Amino acid sequence: MKYLIYQPAEDTFFLLESVIRDGRVHEHPLIIEIGVGTGYILIELLKDNLNLQGIGVDINVDAVSHFLRLSRKEGVYNRVLGVVGDLETALSTRNSFPLFVFNPPYLPEEPSIDSKLSLMERVALTGGKKGYELSRRFVLNLEERENYRAYFLLSSLAITPQQFFEDMNRRINYHIIDKKSWFYETLYCIRIEKHARTEHSLGRNRE
Repeated sequence: MKYLIYQPAEDTFFLLESVIRDGRVHEHPLIIEIGVGTGYILIELLKDNLNLQGIGVDINVDAVSHFLRLSRKEGVYNRVLGVVGDLETALSTRNSFPLFVFNPPYLPEEPSIDSKLSLMERVALTGGKKGYELSRRFVLNLEERENYRAYFLLSSLAITPQQFFEDMNRRINYHIIDKKSWFYETLYCIRIEKHARTEHSLGRNRE
């Protein structure tokens, strides 16, 4: 049975462009994309950074297979690993300073619509009852690490960045590095990071 593979769309391109423009990818030995999908973001980042390794993680085995095929076609196959797994699997790396990239599903649950979707389609499109529960789990799990940097998206359809981090009630060093608006939604690209010897801000955006 073939499952839905999330195809590159406006949010995909926005996340990739924001990460590249922020100019920090080269500081890392390893890039891990959570919910790798087709592999478009991870592969483009590896093509621009020839000394880096990449791991693409997805709970959808079809997505991981697609990612590996595309990585071979794009000439980065010898620098990637495809893993079938969940959020916790992706975050379990022992690398000392990994870069995580995550385009999470961020739509709130809509019972009237979700009932018509398969389980895998719901996983690909909805981020929880309010739309941001998976993103919250991602950040809280990351905070258990001593060193990391990560990029992910938040949508105004679910929550604003300020509300998101205030609700955490944790000291999170976060930056809104870019935003893009449509008539119905604003997407925010967030960078969060933690360094063992760095003091963090308390739920405050640093420009």
